[in-house]
Amino acid sequence: MRAGKLRALAVTQDSRSSLAPDIPTVEEATGVKGLGAYTTWYGLLAPAGTPTAVVETLQKNIAAVLARPDIRKKLNDLGTEVVATPTEAFGARIRTELARNEQVIKRFNIKAE
Repeated sequence: MRAGKLRALAVTQDSRSSLAPDIPTVEEATGVKGLGAYTTWYGLLAPAGTPTAVVETLQKNIAAVLARPDIRKKLNDLGTEVVATPTEAFGARIRTELARNEQVIKRFNIKAE
């Protein structure tokens, strides 16, 4: 895109990307609701039963690193929009995506081989 060889039609997240705010969401581009929110994300997960204090410390320190301007710039330059999601919201996102993907798998009778 930066070289002018590709033109983005839409982003697949729920809202426009801060990295390319002029590119509409799929919903904006098509007028069809529910097509977006298929995005790549990265997360750090801890084993079940990890003490809350440990999880909170990890969350706090990871958010602090991701807030550093040099880290944000490096990740933005790689095309990654940095979002440090709090633990509860991240867990909710994972549960929502699992449920949605389960529906798609059942609807289209997808089987692993």
